[in-house]
Amino acid sequence: MTNATNAIDQNEANEIQGRLALWTFTLMECRRLLKLTSRAKSAATPEHFELQQERMRGLQDLGPKNAPPLPDDPDGLNAYQRFVKDNPQYYAFPTYYDCIDIAEHVLMYTIVAFCRIWTSGLSSNGKAKSNMDNKIKDLREKMTGNAFAQIAERQKFDILLNQLLEARHKIIAHADGSHANINFQEGLFLTLPNNVVHGIDANYFAECVERLLTHSPRSN
Repeated sequence: MTNATNAIDQNEANEIQGRLALWTFTLMECRRLLKLTSRAKSAATPEHFELQQERMRGLQDLGPKNAPPLPDDPDGLNAYQRFVKDNPQYYAFPTYYDCIDIAEHVLMYTIVAFCRIWTSGLSSNGKAKSNMDNKIKDLREKMTGNAFAQIAERQKFDILLNQLLEARHKIIAHADGSHANINFQEGLFLTLPNNVVHGIDANYFAECVERLLTHSPRSN
């Protein structure tokens, strides 16, 4: 009986350790992704932006992309195609808008990844406990409480966490119809909120990840 009990205890300890390891992996992944978000934003310099403004000015009055070829163009290109070919500096990767898109979409994935710690994660016998197991809930609360020990700190983190969970549940990982503008009056017109991540403070998000990593619990 003692051996069986010890085996059960060890199995549970392994499952707890497995779940905590998944948390640590997630937080380290979020750390890397948030650094990438910051680097992408930093790469979107005013010089990059001005280059795109020059491109837009240069495209004015060139006609549509599918216009007929210019009669004297040696390559049979139209005005738009000729402009693109003669001005590769405007299209070299990454452009200003590439940097912004990368930053925003990496942040969107980071939100989904981070929420793994607070959303359902199924158990695997001998490997990891469920994210909703009572012992795991207690460890998650201990980690969060230690990372944000002051009342004001915890309140600020809870606000961020609710923002992240709402963005994940309503828009990024799912398609909640209430968060989309769908209009059938003039054909199908669809837009999603353009502030999916604009309201997320990525710097504070990164600070929270570091705090949680520092206070990530370890099973005995």
